[in-house]
Amino acid sequence: MALGPSPDTPQAWEVLLKLSTIMLGMDGLSTKAVDDIVFRQFVTKTIKRNRQWEDLRVDEVLAKLDGLIGPERIVDMLLRIGPYGDGFGRRPDGLTLLRVQEAEHGLDLGALQPRLRELINTKSDLIELVPEAMRNDLPRFERRWGNPLKGCS
Repeated sequence: MALGPSPDTPQAWEVLLKLSTIMLGMDGLSTKAVDDIVFRQFVTKTIKRNRQWEDLRVDEVLAKLDGLIGPERIVDMLLRIGPYGDGFGRRPDGLTLLRVQEAEHGLDLGALQPRLRELINTKSDLIELVPEAMRNDLPRFERRWGNPLKGCS
């Protein structure tokens, strides 16, 4: 019979955060303080890329998610700024983490809508499977090792 962790065992995200604080020289800060620093950076980058709620600001997101910590806070933010989200109150019937948690039998968001074009954010507007640096190095690879696809059909 397998036993679960004891109640005082930290979650995986807390362990990773603690290791990060040590490596960054912030060992004296609390888990919440470090999580706040990391979350602020995450929100800042995410809000810059957000096209759905152009008037949304970092300080607004931080203030409205102040009581949460860790992955729960990130998931709530991503739900709220996503295509079905509440936009932090801008669409009152939109998704929040609390609304999802309270939906005992799930939520019907309607028929799926194609969004691939909206989600691709590369310069070429294509899904780029090979990074440019690797693609640029293919001639050198072929000179040394030959064409790995030669003879394949």
